[in-house]
Amino acid sequence: MERVNFIADKYRPKKEENIQKSYYGKIDNINANPDVENREYVQIRLVAIGDDNKKVNIQSKLNYAAYYSVVNTAFESGANVKLSGLCKNTGRQKWIENGHLELLND
Repeated sequence: MERVNFIADKYRPKKEENIQKSYYGKIDNINANPDVENREYVQIRLVAIGDDNKKVNIQSKLNYAAYYSVVNTAFESGANVKLSGLCKNTGRQKWIENGHLELLND
């Protein structure tokens, strides 16, 4: 078992958690409550290039009232955005908590 643990630790990616990060990319997917009157959050999936020059998907829940117009504009036009916030890793998935989204000019 020690050998298995050694090999697993050697090849397991190092996780960066609970750090402030910014990602630049395009919004790939939008989810929200189907009932417009009860929407509190809009959840997005951002496709970006990670530190290792590979494609990475980041998800975030953003305040609907504050960010929906920016999210919708960026998604429909394919514009580049900057997503900043507290980065959390859950296995292979990256989450940004307390996210802030900015639309970038092309």
